[in-house]
Amino acid sequence: MKYRSYGQFSLHQHCLREQHTKACHFEITYRCSLDCPYCQSACFKKPALIRRELSTAQTLKILDRIRKAGTLWLSFSGGDPLCRPDFSRIYSHAKRQGFIITIFTNAMDFSPALIELLR
Repeated sequence: MKYRSYGQFSLHQHCLREQHTKACHFEITYRCSLDCPYCQSACFKKPALIRRELSTAQTLKILDRIRKAGTLWLSFSGGDPLCRPDFSRIYSHAKRQGFIITIFTNAMDFSPALIELLR
């Protein structure tokens, strides 16, 4: 096996050299299926704020822009991103863009269809 230094192999080092944005933490919803008293986003889970969330089209446009800027790592959170009715569409778009994706979720809204999507 050919030896490579960390600097040659690491995407992190590549991003530093190319001055790319490495990661984006995208809070895409205030919604959540739980009501935990210690949650830092529980105070935002109100109908008036949920109505002000970005639309699907706006969210996809932002994903396009951050990918064009060179971002590689993307994490979705909120509330719980799985509570968004359009999460499958948002996730599929991000996956097609080539992001390395992390989802911060309480996993209460997992379904067989979602599990298949995440494979």
